[in-house]
Amino acid sequence: MREIKKILIIIITVALIFTLSACNVQNIIKGSNSVTFNFQKDMQGWKAGFADLPVDYDKDFYELGFKQATIPVKDNKDKGILLKGNNHSDDLFMFITKKVDSKYGLKPNTTYKLNIAFDIATNVPGGMMGVGGSPGASVYVKAGATNVEPKAEKNEDGYYRMNIDKANQGESGKDMVVLGNIEKIDSQDESFQYKHFETIFQAKTNDKGEGWIIIGTDSGFESLSELYFTNIKLTLIK
Repeated sequence: MREIKKILIIIITVALIFTLSACNVQNIIKGSNSVTFNFQKDMQGWKAGFADLPVDYDKDFYELGFKQATIPVKDNKDKGILLKGNNHSDDLFMFITKKVDSKYGLKPNTTYKLNIAFDIATNVPGGMMGVGGSPGASVYVKAGATNVEPKAEKNEDGYYRMNIDKANQGESGKDMVVLGNIEKIDSQDESFQYKHFETIFQAKTNDKGEGWIIIGTDSGFESLSELYFTNIKLTLIK
């Protein structure tokens, strides 16, 4: 009888651990109104895209790519979303976006304050010069929140342009603001290092209670950028 009780306790404990783990990954926890995405298994519903490049761009020439991947920071096994692209259009915008809705506690036509915090793993030392601009200081990090899905759409000028107001490179727009750049803080070699970003937005959901988070880089550096996004924490502020 005691052995049976021990087995039942183990089964219940394991089931509880998996249940709590799933809740933490998928939903904002009631009472705390926050969730963190660390991409250990997959992209957790985040999508990626590219804009400000020709509609007929050569895929190999622009070297565009995104996937869930291990982050090459020394002595850790963290996962993240890899974004990379070669800025042959002189203005490449790379981004990731995530839909949030009633599953995350949001209500229709309601204005929220939202804290967005995240890390980017970058291997670009400070003070460098490059084609068109610095590979670090001229690659601007932006973030925002909207009530329409951020997309790159074909424009009449023959380019993919964003359907939201992100502004251009070092400027902030109505839907996204500049938080900094991808220069490493205190390292002059080519190893990857984390850089933290954080800001607060005020945004209103649509009539379905939907909103989208968008994080990206707007580049004036005319060559290849390779970055990893992780530890994205969203917190609703009452």
